[in-house]
Amino acid sequence: MDLYLLRHVESEANVSGILCGQMDAEPSRVGKDQLKSLSKSAASHNRVKIFDQLIHSPLKRAKLTAEPVFQLADSIHSSELLMELDTGTYSSSLKKDFVRDIDSRAETHNLFPDFRYPGGESLLDLFERAEKFIEESLQKHFMNNSRVLIVGHHGCMSAIIHKLMGIEVKHFPCIELRNAKICHIQVNSSEGSLENAVCKIKGLDLSLEQLV
Repeated sequence: MDLYLLRHVESEANVSGILCGQMDAEPSRVGKDQLKSLSKSAASHNRVKIFDQLIHSPLKRAKLTAEPVFQLADSIHSSELLMELDTGTYSSSLKKDFVRDIDSRAETHNLFPDFRYPGGESLLDLFERAEKFIEESLQKHFMNNSRVLIVGHHGCMSAIIHKLMGIEVKHFPCIELRNAKICHIQVNSSEGSLENAVCKIKGLDLSLEQLV
């Protein structure tokens, strides 16, 4: 299976340093330009299907990013399992305020992955959700040559990468996923299971044009 992970375009929350979590956020000025670029790139493929399946987070910033690429996929689905880490009562707060209020260690989740945002999730919760997504939506593709595109968020997609590659939570995030860029991972499993999967990162910071 060839797995492609596309992070949503830049949002106003990204620019402002806001903990957005599972709240919706509008694209920033740069994000709007990224959407135009995605639309142009998708149109250049002349509606040739290059993905067997596209799965996106239902949050607005991810869905807006996925929509220009819908025409390139045979099958399109939305999954709540792909939503960003739920930052609970601190959603819409500045990250620096959360770090000040709770604990300076909060700047890096990996120091205490079992910490749960008040009214929200912990990093361990996110990893459990990522594993469930793999089992329900990806595992069936492990033994074939499917090309699957995921459009989502840095936190959840990073957790998926960790689970696929067997990287411990203490190293989170192992990869920096940039807005509107694609990470390409090749997944092979002779038995069709995560435990026996061999995963290799084939590309990082890719554009849509580079996938042909």
